[in-house]
Amino acid sequence: MIKKRFINENTSDMFIHEYKKHNLPTMSSCDKMMESFSSALSEIMNSIAPMKNKEIKGKPKAPWQNGETERMMKRSCRKAERKWLKHRLQIPYEIYKSTLSCYNAEMKQSRQQHI
Repeated sequence: MIKKRFINENTSDMFIHEYKKHNLPTMSSCDKMMESFSSALSEIMNSIAPMKNKEIKGKPKAPWQNGETERMMKRSCRKAERKWLKHRLQIPYEIYKSTLSCYNAEMKQSRQQHI
């Protein structure tokens, strides 16, 4: 669950309109003036684009990908890929291809055993 403001193309025009209507008092203290300004801006934003809760739903993993060996193989494959992308040399590329091939074979075998 995350909190988010939904802002569209009309929000800036509405904000400017509300800001011009809002009377900001002049104060002698800089701190009080900033506090007043900040609360006024928060009040305007909450009236125009209030904070709303948004639920993030994750995609469930395939049942054959839940094993520890699959997780470790995927981790080693991603590690080899990052090393190859960092150096762009032939040997890390061969290592990456080899680990990817092993990972894909393991996934295929797991999928077949699950079905």
